[in-house]
Amino acid sequence: MKNYMTPALFAAAFISVGTVAHAADLKNMDAVSYTLYVETEEATKTVVIGPNETIKDICVDCYIAIEDNDSDISIATEPKLVIKNGQLVIEE
Repeated sequence: MKNYMTPALFAAAFISVGTVAHAADLKNMDAVSYTLYVETEEATKTVVIGPNETIKDICVDCYIAIEDNDSDISIATEPKLVIKNGQLVIEE
């Protein structure tokens, strides 16, 4: 007896793969380092990003704040964030 994937199962598998969340990348465009607080459902961590450094896959569905700064942002799946002039922004 042969097993065939039904069209409904195939569609469900395709949809679930298509909705996988991607982690955000963060690029520091400034000439100074920043200490960041990164909070996810699982943990809170402190990360240092150097001048002109990029951190790949920093987080998914998280909150990021710059230490001693009023700049913070909550993201879901935005692929690219930048720090420019001391402010966290989503890169368009």
